[in-house]
Amino acid sequence: MAGIDDNKFKQLLNKPDKYVEELRPFKGVISPDFSLYRDMPYLEQASNTYVN
Repeated sequence: MAGIDDNKFKQLLNKPDKYVEELRPFKGVISPDFSLYRDMPYLEQASNTYVN
């Protein structure tokens, strides 16, 4: 049960070079926050905590 945008965030996490030029015009970029839910499988919670 991933959050609505988690799959989009994973694309950026897995291939950051693909998005560098698109993000370059901005003075700053805020990192995504992957979802954590109590009913989410433990391994998915651990993975999302790691990438946060």
